[in-house]
Amino acid sequence: MGAFAKHSYPTYDVYSPPYRHGTVIDVVWSMFNLSHGPAYSEVRYILNHASREDRLYLAGHSGGVQRSAAASQILTHHKYRVVKAVGIAGPSIGQALVDPRYPEAFKIYLNTGSGANQDVVSKVGVVAGGFSTLLDYVAIVPLKYIVGNLAFRKRDEIYQAFDRIGFTNATIVEVARKPSSRHQTPLRLSFTDRLVYDAYLRNEFATAFREDLERPDSPHGTEREHAIPWER
Repeated sequence: MGAFAKHSYPTYDVYSPPYRHGTVIDVVWSMFNLSHGPAYSEVRYILNHASREDRLYLAGHSGGVQRSAAASQILTHHKYRVVKAVGIAGPSIGQALVDPRYPEAFKIYLNTGSGANQDVVSKVGVVAGGFSTLLDYVAIVPLKYIVGNLAFRKRDEIYQAFDRIGFTNATIVEVARKPSSRHQTPLRLSFTDRLVYDAYLRNEFATAFREDLERPDSPHGTEREHAIPWER
């Protein structure tokens, strides 16, 4: 994916934070907010290679989806600007703190089909997304509007605060089911037929972080000190 990112974004600095240890248990713990070890290691890597003036774009595959979501929260705490995040074939619970002025700033691509090309991890991802959405509408959304209506003068501030603590802000996108959409690292070359694994994303990834194609929904442009509204 790193090589394809460099090809798609020749003017960007592209890095691939290593994931030297850990198992699926780390992903589960992170989803239940028990531990964010892999996310902290990713943040440490980013702090060593980027500054607060940089605009950051995160992408993760499989367990890297939850890792990126957690890392975006930690980076925001350190006053770093995460603009967008893209997840591929992985579950995620919790919000990725990205620039809310962009529509679908946190997008996850999944293949939940059955048969020979099924991806079990993607099915876990759609269940996690459904669980997060259910919690949002059962707990967060009703409380948001009740408290907001009671505090009329500060309604917008209260709505913004509740949007920040919601269980998810990911947009799930279903991909076409092809042999290359199995749970394998995307965009790597096959050793048998030299085809590129592009069912999960190709054009989507090549354009996801293009500022010239999608501008933020704001008259202030993209050069504010902090893109996240609650950091202003």
